[in-house]
Amino acid sequence: MLSYVSHEILNGKPELKGLPATFGTEEDCMTLKLVCEDKYVGMQVELLYTVFQDVDVITRSVRVTNVSQESFYLTKVYSACIDMDNKDFDMVSLHGSWARERHIQRKTLGYGIQNVSSFRGESSHQDHPFLALVDKNTTQENGEIYAMNFVYSGNFRAQAEVTQFDFVRMTMGIHPENFCWKLECGESFQAPEVVMVYTDKGFDAMTSTFPLNLLLIYCPIAKRAIVRMTFAKPAIVHNQHFNTKFRCFFCNRQQFFCVKLKIGNRVETTVCAGFVKTGSSRLYL
Repeated sequence: MLSYVSHEILNGKPELKGLPATFGTEEDCMTLKLVCEDKYVGMQVELLYTVFQDVDVITRSVRVTNVSQESFYLTKVYSACIDMDNKDFDMVSLHGSWARERHIQRKTLGYGIQNVSSFRGESSHQDHPFLALVDKNTTQENGEIYAMNFVYSGNFRAQAEVTQFDFVRMTMGIHPENFCWKLECGESFQAPEVVMVYTDKGFDAMTSTFPLNLLLIYCPIAKRAIVRMTFAKPAIVHNQHFNTKFRCFFCNRQQFFCVKLKIGNRVETTVCAGFVKTGSSRLYL
């Protein structure tokens, strides 16, 4: 059983080595690092929560370290978990197929476990690593939403469970089926990141928050190429959740693009990597 050991508040956001993730400067965000430990197993767990200055999201990731004298195996590591009272939620997920991705499915969240997952070796267009619990009366402009998006393109599971006591547990992470990771003494395993959004202003507010954050995905290749990028012609980006349109600019380097995103009076500029043809006029994130 994990027990609390210590905590630390950091300016900025630690890099998740070897993984795509959001990023920010010391002025942009702050990170809470909680350290827990299972002394009997010899396992130390770091929980990282990052809040951003200008974007209404919290990111969550987990790092597991073997501090024992023997190796052990990890068979399940979820990146995020939220417990809350049941508010008679609907569950919203995104499904589809080739050329018709991310069709919205909304259904009543009943008792027991309901999940969205992919076991194809990729997140795929069949099932997207996104899950939202929404109030029954939620519309485009009004209503509460608790949403998660997994920054990972492999096997995943997004799950919601309603217990007999009317509590709801919402989890997201790597699919545990056939997952087995050996940790030798002193080694660590870094789980991918989950981006969490809450709003009481409906789907429009959610879909204007997610792209601001998800376009801040860190890519080492793009970071090295940033000084060589220049803006080209404007294009339209369709948001991955509900086709919200934003104006952006592609760069003139093959397989990379720059985005200049404006929502209200805020302008966010960032660099992402994408397999797009130079001169393309439309991109689906």
